[in-house]
Amino acid sequence: MLRTLPLLALALALAACAERPVAPLPVENGATLPQAAAPPAPAPEQPVAPAAAGGRPDPALANETDPALQPPEVQPLARADFEERIDSGLGCSFESAEGDTLLVATAPVSPGAGAQGVIKIGGKVELLRAGQPGGYAALAAGQSLSNETGWSAFVRRAAGQGQAQGTETTSWSASLIVSMEGGGSVTFKNGRWSCGA
Repeated sequence: MLRTLPLLALALALAACAERPVAPLPVENGATLPQAAAPPAPAPEQPVAPAAAGGRPDPALANETDPALQPPEVQPLARADFEERIDSGLGCSFESAEGDTLLVATAPVSPGAGAQGVIKIGGKVELLRAGQPGGYAALAAGQSLSNETGWSAFVRRAAGQGQAQGTETTSWSASLIVSMEGGGSVTFKNGRWSCGA
């Protein structure tokens, strides 16, 4: 009986120690060991816009306040906007359904030459050039024009002979697509692509 009392006292002392928090161990000069830091909270996941079929993010799902993804502000051209910037001669112009001239381009007859044109975006006139030769025939058929800034304009015109306007001009129903590389774009439907002297 007397031998079991010390064992019982030891068991009670161990149980009491288990219920108390463990104090930090003292080290030299009265300092204490640092406590283990709590693990950092995981960063919240940011939603990512799924990629469109072409591999670029879908602008409709991206941040709508990003100016690079907004449709470009294409403005009507005045004669002064293109008269001194592109060569005169055979050329084409795109007129929107509202009657605004949005693209003017010219090209030599030679199939080895390239076309050049202008559009006006946000008050600034942008000079564009065809990436491939083809002369006036390629321009009249609907050719893509672009510049080193990243702007491009493409006319998609109806097939066929078109409709004669006077003796030197032919027009087709057409759409104009203006876009910034890696950014927004805008399409003008139900317009007219008119070409001639």
